[in-house]
Amino acid sequence: MDIDGTIKLSKRLSVGLEIFESIKREESVHFNKLVEICKNKGIASRKTVSTSLDSMYDQGILTSKMVESNGRWTKQIYLTNEGTKLFTKIKKKLIESGYKFE
Repeated sequence: MDIDGTIKLSKRLSVGLEIFESIKREESVHFNKLVEICKNKGIASRKTVSTSLDSMYDQGILTSKMVESNGRWTKQIYLTNEGTKLFTKIKKKLIESGYKFE
């Protein structure tokens, strides 16, 4: 928690929560879209999104598959079952702590 009482999330956690929320809204998640969301919200740069994704893939939190969309192939990002459970618990704890989601 910051000095002013606000909860400050790590950039990696913030990126993961954006993936979690997008999937809950049944939106497709791919790298460029995720970068755009994170930049617009001031969460993370392109490089930070990339390193965050690498870390979450290595930890088994994320998986992906190639899908065709509008005649183009993109790498769709998904949470694994473990990743979904993890971010569900994290979000619940954040809400209990008074964290406000946009």
